[in-house]
Amino acid sequence: MRTKVFAYKGFVGIHSGFKAEGLLNNPRKKGQLGWAIDARFIDVQPEALRLLKVIKRNSQGLEEIDIFETDENETVFAWVGSSPKKTINPLEVTGGSTYDADLISPVTFKTPKDFMKYIDEKFFKE
Repeated sequence: MRTKVFAYKGFVGIHSGFKAEGLLNNPRKKGQLGWAIDARFIDVQPEALRLLKVIKRNSQGLEEIDIFETDENETVFAWVGSSPKKTINPLEVTGGSTYDADLISPVTFKTPKDFMKYIDEKFFKE
């Protein structure tokens, strides 16, 4: 499976899996703080990319999300957490010290209905 990054009502969703294509680490292994995936195996919606570009870079290094280039000129998409699914409010998180959303390109696909339902119920339910 490919990792998908999509947007809905200002939130970014990430759906991946423990057998995702391009997975560079084992998030279940002791000492791992999250996920690192070769960005060639990630599909990012145009709106999600626009929102990822809103995220500010932090000078401290490790943060909630990161998009960076390795010394071998490979792009890595990474996030902190043990779950293969993550929801991000781009206005409330910061990227790592090397965060650069311009390193990835968008792909058009539909936002999963379960993510839209989750956002509506958690953040917009009256």
